[in-house]
Amino acid sequence: MVILITGASHTGKTLLAQRLLEKLNYPYLSIDHIKMGLIRSGCTSLTPCDDSELTDYLWPIVREIIKTAIENSQNLIVEGCYVPFDWRKSFDESYLSNIRFVCLAMTDRYIDEHLGSIRDHACDIESRLSCGQLDAEAIKEENRAYISGFGEDHITLIDRDYMQTINAVIDKIGNETMKKIKGIVFDIGQTLVDYSAPLTWEGLYRTAFEHIEKKSGLHITEEEYDHFAKTLIKYNTSANPREREISSDTVFKEILGGTNVPMEYIDDVKDAFFGYFREAAHVFPEAEEVLIELASRGIKTGTLSDVPYGMDNKYVYEDLGPLLKHIDLPYTSIDTGYRKPSPKGLQLLAEKMDVSIDELAFVGDEDKDMECARNAGAIAILINRTDEKCEYGQDLEISSLKELLDTVL
Repeated sequence: MVILITGASHTGKTLLAQRLLEKLNYPYLSIDHIKMGLIRSGCTSLTPCDDSELTDYLWPIVREIIKTAIENSQNLIVEGCYVPFDWRKSFDESYLSNIRFVCLAMTDRYIDEHLGSIRDHACDIESRLSCGQLDAEAIKEENRAYISGFGEDHITLIDRDYMQTINAVIDKIGNETMKKIKGIVFDIGQTLVDYSAPLTWEGLYRTAFEHIEKKSGLHITEEEYDHFAKTLIKYNTSANPREREISSDTVFKEILGGTNVPMEYIDDVKDAFFGYFREAAHVFPEAEEVLIELASRGIKTGTLSDVPYGMDNKYVYEDLGPLLKHIDLPYTSIDTGYRKPSPKGLQLLAEKMDVSIDELAFVGDEDKDMECARNAGAIAILINRTDEKCEYGQDLEISSLKELLDTVL
Protein backbone atom coordinates (compact mmCIF):
# COMPACT_ATOMS: atom_id res chain seq x y z
CA MET A 1 0.00 0.00 0.00
CA VAL A 2 1.10 3.57 -0.72
CA ILE A 3 -0.24 6.31 1.52
CA LEU A 4 -0.11 9.65 -0.29
CA ILE A 5 -0.31 12.63 2.07
CA THR A 6 -0.63 16.21 0.88
CA GLY A 7 -2.18 19.43 2.10
CA ALA A 8 -1.53 23.06 2.91
CA SER A 9 1.52 24.20 4.84
CA HIS A 10 1.44 23.78 8.63
CA THR A 11 -1.40 21.25 8.56
CA GLY A 12 0.83 18.51 9.94
CA LYS A 13 1.57 16.38 6.88
CA THR A 14 5.00 15.39 8.17
CA LEU A 15 3.64 14.77 11.68
CA LEU A 16 0.98 12.47 10.22
CA ALA A 17 3.58 10.64 8.15
CA GLN A 18 5.75 10.19 11.25
CA ARG A 19 2.82 8.87 13.30
CA LEU A 20 1.86 6.43 10.55
CA LEU A 21 5.47 5.24 10.35
CA GLU A 22 5.38 4.55 14.10
CA LYS A 23 2.05 2.71 13.91
CA LEU A 24 2.45 0.76 10.67
CA ASN A 25 6.25 0.69 10.31
CA TYR A 26 5.91 1.94 6.72
CA PRO A 27 8.88 4.02 5.55
CA TYR A 28 8.05 7.53 4.38
CA LEU A 29 9.41 9.67 1.61
CA SER A 30 9.36 13.45 1.78
CA ILE A 31 8.75 15.18 -1.55
CA ASP A 32 10.47 18.23 -0.01
CA HIS A 33 13.63 16.16 0.38
CA ILE A 34 13.51 15.16 -3.28
CA LYS A 35 12.98 18.82 -4.19
CA MET A 36 15.92 20.08 -2.17
CA GLY A 37 18.17 17.28 -3.38
CA LEU A 38 17.48 18.19 -6.99
CA ILE A 39 17.83 21.93 -6.38
CA ARG A 40 21.01 21.75 -4.28
CA SER A 41 22.67 19.27 -6.65
CA GLY A 42 22.10 21.61 -9.59
CA CYS A 43 19.77 19.21 -11.41
CA THR A 44 17.24 22.03 -11.84
CA SER A 45 17.35 25.82 -11.93
CA LEU A 46 14.03 26.03 -10.07
CA THR A 47 14.00 27.52 -6.56
CA PRO A 48 11.97 26.57 -3.48
CA CYS A 49 9.68 29.51 -4.24
CA ASP A 50 8.60 28.17 -7.66
CA ASP A 51 5.67 26.14 -6.30
CA SER A 52 3.65 25.70 -9.49
CA GLU A 53 6.66 24.83 -11.64
CA LEU A 54 7.97 22.49 -8.94
CA THR A 55 4.72 20.52 -8.96
CA ASP A 56 4.99 20.02 -12.73
CA TYR A 57 8.67 19.06 -12.36
CA LEU A 58 8.43 16.80 -9.30
CA TRP A 59 5.14 14.97 -9.82
CA PRO A 60 6.33 12.72 -12.71
CA ILE A 61 9.21 11.58 -10.47
CA VAL A 62 6.95 10.98 -7.48
CA ARG A 63 4.35 9.26 -9.68
CA GLU A 64 6.87 6.71 -10.94
CA ILE A 65 8.21 6.09 -7.42
CA ILE A 66 4.66 5.28 -6.32
CA LYS A 67 4.14 2.94 -9.27
CA THR A 68 7.42 1.17 -8.57
CA ALA A 69 6.53 0.64 -4.91
CA ILE A 70 3.14 -0.84 -5.83
CA GLU A 71 4.61 -3.08 -8.53
CA ASN A 72 7.12 -4.41 -5.99
CA SER A 73 4.42 -4.96 -3.32
CA GLN A 74 6.19 -2.47 -1.06
CA ASN A 75 4.55 -0.22 1.51
CA LEU A 76 5.43 3.45 1.40
CA ILE A 77 4.23 6.79 2.77
CA VAL A 78 4.76 9.71 0.37
CA GLU A 79 4.32 13.15 1.90
CA GLY A 80 4.47 16.65 0.49
CA CYS A 81 2.58 19.52 -1.09
CA TYR A 82 3.65 18.96 -4.71
CA VAL A 83 0.68 16.79 -5.69
CA PRO A 84 -1.52 18.02 -8.56
CA PHE A 85 -5.28 18.30 -8.07
CA ASP A 86 -5.85 15.77 -10.88
CA TRP A 87 -3.27 13.25 -9.53
CA ARG A 88 -5.68 10.32 -10.02
CA LYS A 89 -5.36 10.67 -13.79
CA SER A 90 -1.76 9.50 -13.46
CA PHE A 91 -2.80 5.97 -12.44
CA ASP A 92 -5.08 3.24 -13.70
CA GLU A 93 -7.30 1.27 -11.33
CA SER A 94 -4.68 -1.38 -10.61
CA TYR A 95 -2.56 1.34 -8.99
CA LEU A 96 -5.37 3.43 -7.49
CA SER A 97 -6.68 0.44 -5.52
CA ASN A 98 -3.35 0.36 -3.70
CA ILE A 99 -3.17 4.08 -2.87
CA ARG A 100 -4.72 5.74 0.18
CA PHE A 101 -4.95 9.50 -0.32
CA VAL A 102 -5.03 12.00 2.53
CA CYS A 103 -5.22 15.77 2.06
CA LEU A 104 -5.15 17.91 5.19
CA ALA A 105 -6.69 21.39 5.25
CA MET A 106 -7.78 23.75 8.00
CA THR A 107 -11.03 25.71 8.07
CA ASP A 108 -11.08 29.47 8.53
CA ARG A 109 -12.61 28.98 11.96
CA TYR A 110 -9.82 26.67 13.08
CA ILE A 111 -7.16 29.11 11.86
CA ASP A 112 -8.81 32.03 13.65
CA GLU A 113 -9.13 30.08 16.91
CA HIS A 114 -5.74 28.36 16.83
CA LEU A 115 -3.30 30.68 15.05
CA GLY A 116 -1.04 30.79 18.10
CA SER A 117 -0.98 27.00 18.31
CA ILE A 118 -0.25 26.71 14.57
CA ARG A 119 2.75 29.01 15.04
CA ASP A 120 3.90 27.13 18.15
CA HIS A 121 3.82 23.72 16.43
CA ALA A 122 5.09 24.77 12.99
CA CYS A 123 8.53 23.25 13.72
CA ASP A 124 7.45 20.10 15.62
CA ILE A 125 8.94 17.65 13.08
CA GLU A 126 10.90 19.81 10.62
CA SER A 127 13.04 22.85 11.34
CA ARG A 128 11.62 25.80 9.43
CA LEU A 129 12.71 29.36 8.87
CA SER A 130 10.45 32.06 10.34
CA CYS A 131 8.18 29.60 12.14
CA GLY A 132 6.64 32.37 14.20
CA GLN A 133 5.98 34.77 11.30
CA LEU A 134 2.76 33.28 9.90
CA ASP A 135 0.04 35.48 8.42
CA ALA A 136 -3.53 34.32 9.15
CA GLU A 137 -4.96 35.50 5.83
CA ALA A 138 -2.21 33.83 3.81
CA ILE A 139 -2.78 30.57 5.68
CA LYS A 140 -6.54 30.77 5.02
CA GLU A 141 -6.01 31.48 1.33
CA GLU A 142 -3.71 28.47 0.91
CA ASN A 143 -6.09 26.12 2.74
CA ARG A 144 -9.08 27.34 0.70
CA ALA A 145 -7.12 26.62 -2.47
CA TYR A 146 -6.57 23.00 -1.39
CA ILE A 147 -10.22 22.53 -0.41
CA SER A 148 -11.37 23.96 -3.74
CA GLY A 149 -8.78 22.13 -5.81
CA PHE A 150 -9.19 18.62 -4.39
CA GLY A 151 -12.86 18.98 -3.45
CA GLU A 152 -14.30 18.62 0.05
CA ASP A 153 -15.05 14.92 -0.54
CA HIS A 154 -11.31 14.22 -0.71
CA ILE A 155 -10.22 16.52 2.11
CA THR A 156 -9.66 15.77 5.79
CA LEU A 157 -10.86 19.01 7.33
CA ILE A 158 -9.28 20.21 10.56
CA ASP A 159 -12.07 22.23 12.13
CA ARG A 160 -11.98 21.82 15.92
CA ASP A 161 -9.81 19.21 17.67
CA TYR A 162 -6.55 18.80 15.73
CA MET A 163 -5.21 15.63 17.38
CA GLN A 164 -8.62 13.98 17.31
CA THR A 165 -8.73 14.54 13.54
CA ILE A 166 -5.19 13.23 13.03
CA ASN A 167 -5.80 10.18 15.23
CA ALA A 168 -8.99 9.41 13.32
CA VAL A 169 -7.00 9.36 10.06
CA ILE A 170 -4.37 7.07 11.60
CA ASP A 171 -7.00 4.67 12.96
CA LYS A 172 -8.88 4.58 9.65
CA ILE A 173 -5.78 3.78 7.62
CA GLY A 174 -4.64 1.22 10.18
CA ASN A 175 -8.01 -0.52 10.06
CA GLU A 176 -8.06 -0.48 6.25
CA THR A 177 -4.64 -2.11 6.23
CA MET A 178 -5.74 -5.03 8.40
CA LYS A 179 -9.44 -5.52 7.73
CA LYS A 180 -8.76 -7.45 4.53
CA ILE A 181 -6.97 -10.25 6.39
CA LYS A 182 -8.68 -13.59 5.73
CA GLY A 183 -5.90 -15.92 6.78
CA ILE A 184 -3.08 -15.80 9.34
CA VAL A 185 0.03 -17.98 9.28
CA PHE A 186 2.15 -18.23 12.40
CA ASP A 187 5.78 -19.05 12.87
CA ILE A 188 6.04 -21.61 15.69
CA GLY A 189 9.22 -21.09 17.74
CA GLN A 190 8.97 -18.00 19.98
CA THR A 191 5.66 -17.11 18.33
CA LEU A 192 3.28 -19.88 19.40
CA VAL A 193 5.72 -22.06 21.35
CA ASP A 194 8.36 -20.87 23.81
CA TYR A 195 11.65 -22.78 23.55
CA SER A 196 14.47 -22.31 26.02
CA ALA A 197 17.08 -23.68 23.61
CA PRO A 198 19.21 -21.10 21.73
CA LEU A 199 18.46 -20.34 18.08
CA THR A 200 21.64 -22.10 17.02
CA TRP A 201 22.42 -25.48 18.58
CA GLU A 202 26.07 -25.67 17.52
CA GLY A 203 27.45 -25.08 21.00
CA LEU A 204 25.36 -27.92 22.42
CA TYR A 205 26.17 -30.72 19.95
CA ARG A 206 28.54 -32.48 22.35
CA THR A 207 26.15 -32.17 25.29
CA ALA A 208 23.26 -33.48 23.22
CA PHE A 209 25.14 -36.59 22.12
CA GLU A 210 26.44 -37.19 25.64
CA HIS A 211 22.77 -37.19 26.61
CA ILE A 212 22.08 -39.70 23.84
CA GLU A 213 25.00 -41.88 24.94
CA LYS A 214 23.78 -41.95 28.53
CA LYS A 215 20.15 -42.55 27.61
CA SER A 216 20.78 -45.29 25.04
CA GLY A 217 23.73 -47.05 26.64
CA LEU A 218 25.79 -46.60 23.49
CA HIS A 219 29.54 -46.03 23.61
CA ILE A 220 30.60 -43.04 21.50
CA THR A 221 34.28 -42.45 20.73
CA GLU A 222 35.97 -39.06 20.38
CA GLU A 223 36.29 -39.64 16.63
CA GLU A 224 32.55 -40.24 16.45
CA TYR A 225 31.84 -37.06 18.44
CA ASP A 226 33.95 -35.13 15.92
CA HIS A 227 32.02 -36.75 13.05
CA PHE A 228 28.68 -35.86 14.65
CA ALA A 229 29.71 -32.22 14.99
CA LYS A 230 31.06 -31.91 11.44
CA THR A 231 27.93 -33.45 9.96
CA LEU A 232 25.58 -31.28 12.00
CA ILE A 233 27.48 -28.10 11.09
CA LYS A 234 27.10 -29.10 7.45
CA TYR A 235 23.31 -29.03 7.91
CA ASN A 236 23.25 -26.08 10.32
CA THR A 237 21.41 -23.34 8.40
CA SER A 238 22.98 -20.58 10.50
CA ALA A 239 26.38 -21.65 9.18
CA ASN A 240 25.24 -22.99 5.81
CA PRO A 241 21.91 -21.47 4.67
CA ARG A 242 19.78 -23.44 2.23
CA GLU A 243 16.48 -22.79 0.49
CA ARG A 244 15.37 -26.38 -0.02
CA GLU A 245 14.51 -28.46 3.01
CA ILE A 246 15.97 -31.90 3.72
CA SER A 247 14.66 -34.75 5.87
CA SER A 248 15.97 -35.79 9.25
CA ASP A 249 16.69 -39.24 7.78
CA THR A 250 19.13 -37.61 5.36
CA VAL A 251 20.98 -35.96 8.25
CA PHE A 252 20.99 -38.86 10.69
CA LYS A 253 21.83 -41.56 8.16
CA GLU A 254 24.91 -39.52 7.34
CA ILE A 255 25.67 -39.14 11.05
CA LEU A 256 25.34 -42.84 11.88
CA GLY A 257 26.98 -43.90 8.62
CA GLY A 258 30.28 -42.56 9.86
CA THR A 259 30.16 -44.39 13.20
CA ASN A 260 29.84 -47.84 14.68
CA VAL A 261 26.32 -47.06 15.88
CA PRO A 262 23.92 -49.48 14.11
CA MET A 263 21.49 -47.85 11.65
CA GLU A 264 18.62 -49.55 13.48
CA TYR A 265 19.14 -46.98 16.26
CA ILE A 266 18.30 -44.04 13.98
CA ASP A 267 14.84 -43.39 15.44
CA ASP A 268 16.11 -43.68 19.00
CA VAL A 269 18.94 -41.27 18.24
CA LYS A 270 16.56 -38.78 16.63
CA ASP A 271 14.14 -39.02 19.57
CA ALA A 272 16.93 -38.38 22.06
CA PHE A 273 18.57 -35.60 20.01
CA PHE A 274 15.43 -33.60 19.24
CA GLY A 275 13.97 -34.35 22.67
CA TYR A 276 17.01 -32.84 24.36
CA PHE A 277 16.43 -29.45 22.72
CA ARG A 278 12.67 -29.52 23.29
CA GLU A 279 12.58 -30.47 26.97
CA ALA A 280 11.41 -27.04 28.16
CA ALA A 281 9.06 -26.27 25.24
CA HIS A 282 5.64 -24.89 26.17
CA VAL A 283 2.95 -22.94 24.36
CA PHE A 284 2.52 -19.27 25.12
CA PRO A 285 -0.45 -18.94 27.51
CA GLU A 286 -2.55 -16.64 25.29
CA ALA A 287 -2.07 -18.67 22.08
CA GLU A 288 -5.02 -21.05 22.40
CA GLU A 289 -7.48 -18.30 23.28
CA VAL A 290 -6.35 -16.25 20.27
CA LEU A 291 -6.63 -19.18 17.85
CA ILE A 292 -10.14 -19.99 19.08
CA GLU A 293 -11.25 -16.38 18.67
CA LEU A 294 -9.75 -16.10 15.19
CA ALA A 295 -11.65 -19.22 14.13
CA SER A 296 -14.89 -17.72 15.48
CA ARG A 297 -14.28 -14.68 13.24
CA GLY A 298 -13.85 -16.88 10.18
CA ILE A 299 -10.08 -16.33 9.94
CA LYS A 300 -8.22 -19.35 8.58
CA THR A 301 -5.01 -20.24 10.38
CA GLY A 302 -1.82 -22.09 9.59
CA THR A 303 1.80 -22.40 10.61
CA LEU A 304 5.03 -22.11 8.69
CA SER A 305 8.18 -22.92 10.61
CA ASP A 306 11.67 -23.88 9.54
CA VAL A 307 12.61 -27.06 11.37
CA PRO A 308 16.19 -27.75 12.51
CA TYR A 309 18.04 -30.59 10.81
CA GLY A 310 14.89 -31.74 9.01
CA MET A 311 13.11 -32.45 12.31
CA ASP A 312 10.03 -34.60 11.75
CA ASN A 313 6.59 -33.03 12.08
CA LYS A 314 5.62 -35.41 14.88
CA TYR A 315 7.91 -33.48 17.21
CA VAL A 316 6.43 -30.15 16.11
CA TYR A 317 2.91 -31.46 16.71
CA GLU A 318 3.91 -32.56 20.21
CA ASP A 319 5.21 -29.06 20.93
CA LEU A 320 2.03 -27.43 19.63
CA GLY A 321 0.05 -29.66 21.98
CA PRO A 322 -3.41 -28.17 22.67
CA LEU A 323 -3.01 -25.64 19.83
CA LEU A 324 -2.89 -28.27 17.10
CA LYS A 325 -6.65 -28.85 16.95
CA HIS A 326 -7.25 -25.12 16.41
CA ILE A 327 -4.86 -24.74 13.44
CA ASP A 328 -6.30 -25.42 9.98
CA LEU A 329 -2.97 -26.02 8.23
CA PRO A 330 -0.10 -26.90 10.61
CA TYR A 331 2.75 -26.76 8.09
CA THR A 332 6.51 -26.71 8.42
CA SER A 333 9.35 -26.52 5.92
CA ILE A 334 9.06 -30.31 5.69
CA ASP A 335 5.59 -29.92 4.13
CA THR A 336 6.46 -27.09 1.75
CA GLY A 337 9.97 -28.24 0.85
CA TYR A 338 11.32 -24.70 1.23
CA ARG A 339 12.81 -22.67 4.04
CA LYS A 340 12.20 -19.02 4.80
CA PRO A 341 12.67 -16.39 3.44
CA SER A 342 11.54 -18.22 0.29
CA PRO A 343 7.98 -17.08 -0.51
CA LYS A 344 6.93 -20.54 -1.69
CA GLY A 345 5.67 -21.73 1.69
CA LEU A 346 3.33 -18.77 2.18
CA GLN A 347 2.20 -18.97 -1.42
CA LEU A 348 1.28 -22.62 -0.91
CA LEU A 349 -0.60 -21.86 2.30
CA ALA A 350 -2.52 -19.01 0.64
CA GLU A 351 -3.51 -21.41 -2.13
CA LYS A 352 -4.60 -24.06 0.38
CA MET A 353 -6.62 -21.47 2.32
CA ASP A 354 -8.14 -20.16 -0.92
CA VAL A 355 -7.20 -16.56 -0.10
CA SER A 356 -5.17 -14.11 -2.16
CA ILE A 357 -1.65 -13.52 -0.89
CA ASP A 358 -2.39 -9.90 0.06
CA GLU A 359 -5.20 -11.17 2.31
CA LEU A 360 -2.73 -13.34 4.21
CA ALA A 361 -0.77 -12.20 7.28
CA PHE A 362 2.37 -13.87 8.54
CA VAL A 363 3.19 -13.52 12.25
CA GLY A 364 6.76 -14.22 13.31
CA ASP A 365 9.56 -13.03 15.54
CA GLU A 366 12.58 -13.00 13.21
CA ASP A 367 13.95 -10.88 10.39
CA LYS A 368 13.58 -13.81 7.98
CA ASP A 369 9.88 -14.09 8.84
CA MET A 370 9.28 -10.50 7.79
CA GLU A 371 11.41 -10.97 4.68
CA CYS A 372 9.43 -14.09 3.82
CA ALA A 373 6.15 -12.15 4.10
CA ARG A 374 7.48 -9.30 1.96
CA ASN A 375 8.83 -11.71 -0.66
CA ALA A 376 5.42 -13.35 -0.92
CA GLY A 377 3.41 -10.09 -0.86
CA ALA A 378 1.71 -11.00 2.44
CA ILE A 379 1.16 -8.71 5.43
CA ALA A 380 4.19 -8.90 7.74
CA ILE A 381 3.38 -8.83 11.48
CA LEU A 382 6.30 -8.89 13.89
CA ILE A 383 5.71 -10.20 17.40
CA ASN A 384 8.31 -8.60 19.62
CA ARG A 385 8.02 -9.59 23.27
CA THR A 386 11.21 -7.70 24.18
CA ASP A 387 11.98 -4.04 24.82
CA GLU A 388 14.41 -3.98 21.91
CA LYS A 389 13.55 -1.98 18.80
CA CYS A 390 13.48 -4.24 15.75
CA GLU A 391 13.39 -2.80 12.24
CA TYR A 392 12.68 -5.79 10.02
CA GLY A 393 10.42 -4.08 7.48
CA GLN A 394 7.28 -5.27 9.25
CA ASP A 395 3.87 -3.84 8.37
CA LEU A 396 2.72 -4.08 11.98
CA GLU A 397 4.36 -4.84 15.31
CA ILE A 398 2.67 -6.47 18.29
CA SER A 399 3.98 -7.46 21.72
CA SER A 400 1.38 -10.14 22.44
CA LEU A 401 -0.72 -12.47 20.31
CA LYS A 402 -3.81 -10.95 21.92
CA GLU A 403 -3.12 -7.72 20.05
CA LEU A 404 -4.06 -9.56 16.84
CA LEU A 405 -7.66 -9.54 18.05
CA ASP A 406 -7.64 -5.73 18.02
CA THR A 407 -6.09 -5.76 14.55
CA VAL A 408 -8.21 -8.28 12.66
CA LEU A 409 -11.80 -7.06 12.33
